[in-house]
Amino acid sequence: MGLFGGSNREYQELCIYLKEQIFGFILEIFNPNKVRFTKVEELACDIKKLLFERMELLQVKLLNELLPA
Repeated sequence: MGLFGGSNREYQELCIYLKEQIFGFILEIFNPNKVRFTKVEELACDIKKLLFERMELLQVKLLNELLPA
């Protein structure tokens, strides 16, 4: 059974995309070129920014999957 009436293949592709986004986020938060490890406040700010960027990508993907044109 797929997600909201979709096929199993669509559901699998969505799960793979989610997994890739989570792994990408984890890699980014430990990347010294993307996150400042100098102060706790800067670290938190950078991680929050990266999280919101990933969440935006997921929202777009989910909206396109659930509400196709």
